[in-house]
Amino acid sequence: MSSVPSSWISSSRRFLKDPQKALHYFEKLLKNHPEPKTLLDYLNERRFILLLMILEQSQCLRKFLLKHPTEFQNTIPNLWYLRKEKEDYVRELKELLSEGDSDEKFSEKLAFYRHRELLRIFSKELLGTAPYEDILNEYSHLPDALIEVSYERAFKETADKFGKPMEEN
Repeated sequence: MSSVPSSWISSSRRFLKDPQKALHYFEKLLKNHPEPKTLLDYLNERRFILLLMILEQSQCLRKFLLKHPTEFQNTIPNLWYLRKEKEDYVRELKELLSEGDSDEKFSEKLAFYRHRELLRIFSKELLGTAPYEDILNEYSHLPDALIEVSYERAFKETADKFGKPMEEN
């Protein structure tokens, strides 16, 4: 693997259970990347090790990164300064989603957002850049926000189709 310094690979071995597996997925990520040089330029030793740890430890995030290979470099910058509450997630989701989205597009956008945020939170956890309580809160607030936004959409569609529900006396 000539794309990264051999010292990075050596350093990464003490953080990985299966370095060959992680390096295999890293090569796959580079092949999927539209501009691999931009990712390589973005990486430093710490980011490289983090990326390998993610690729090795999380099948879910590995699939996400292989499908969206630019998201590591889009998501990671300044991640340790971000702490999101449910309201932050809801606001971001409402900015991302539009009323005209088909059900399929809506689901795709929700899944993309969920994976991107899981990548951000998991990275903070691996790097140890936030108190565990904050990380757990973020993990907890994310599904709450996803459910709230989904419920609001379903409620609006139902109300538009059948009228607003009447309150019981």
